[in-house]
Amino acid sequence: MRLISILPNLLSISRILVSPLFIYTLKHKLSICSVICLIFGALSDFFDGYIARKFNVVSKLGALLDPLSDKIFTNIIFWSIYLYYGKNIYVLIIALTLSIRDLSLLIGSSLVILHKYNTNMAPIFLSKICTTLIFIFSIYYLLFPYSNKLTSYFGITCIVLIMITALIYLYRFLHSK
Repeated sequence: MRLISILPNLLSISRILVSPLFIYTLKHKLSICSVICLIFGALSDFFDGYIARKFNVVSKLGALLDPLSDKIFTNIIFWSIYLYYGKNIYVLIIALTLSIRDLSLLIGSSLVILHKYNTNMAPIFLSKICTTLIFIFSIYYLLFPYSNKLTSYFGITCIVLIMITALIYLYRFLHSK
């Protein structure tokens, strides 16, 4: 039972630790290895939350570590893809909007904690859908980089979801007491 209680946090940490490997594989054009890193990151994201809820081992550390590891991993994914895999405009816009949203969330969360605002900091379901779509888009883009039409649909959907989730989090923050 001890392993089950720390497994979600270990999975979150593993997402951060796989990030340099993802960068390395992408930089050296090892696309299949990059996709494996992405799939590992996506599965670890799913299973850390699933295990924590299923076995009731939710912790304050996990509540901070999981979203932080998601932000680190997803931002590294898009900036690495943009820098090492091709300068696609959708990838750049996703990387920029994701970075701005996530930096704003980190600053806002810090303010909530420091000033003890009464704000719901739990992730919204749409954010989980957004992260899932980001993983799917990344895997698809690495496997089929020249599929422009579907890439553009995926890219636009990711951008819109990132912006919607940013607005929802901003609304929550502005209406905190």
